[in-house]
Amino acid sequence: MERSRISYSTLHSPSNLGDARILLCGDFNMVDFEKDCTTASSVISSQENMVWREILDMLMCKDLWGYIGGHTLRSTYHSRSHKKAMSRLDRCYYSHVPALSEASKMWVDATVLLSDHNPLVISLKRSWLESMCSI
Repeated sequence: MERSRISYSTLHSPSNLGDARILLCGDFNMVDFEKDCTTASSVISSQENMVWREILDMLMCKDLWGYIGGHTLRSTYHSRSHKKAMSRLDRCYYSHVPALSEASKMWVDATVLLSDHNPLVISLKRSWLESMCSI
């Protein structure tokens, strides 16, 4: 719950963001959906999930995985001590998903072997229509 209070307190007035493009990427160190981990004990509580969803809604951010990701390799974290424990802790959220073209891609880079996290690689491309409208 402490994590939720800290995150929520940083967003006092998101309304002043206007039409800003918000990209949140990183190791969030939490699992918000059961399908994103192999151990159910890793999933955040329903109360934390509710606060996290509220924050994402205020920022109008969507998890890019469901839009431009979704490949076979889903886990970004692999436990070295528990070989079967895998989770999707690293995520990217974006506020203008409808403005992305189909050429946008996101994937898990599984070639990094020195870390217990595999980085996400993203390539965001604006749709042709959206770039014409912004001229």
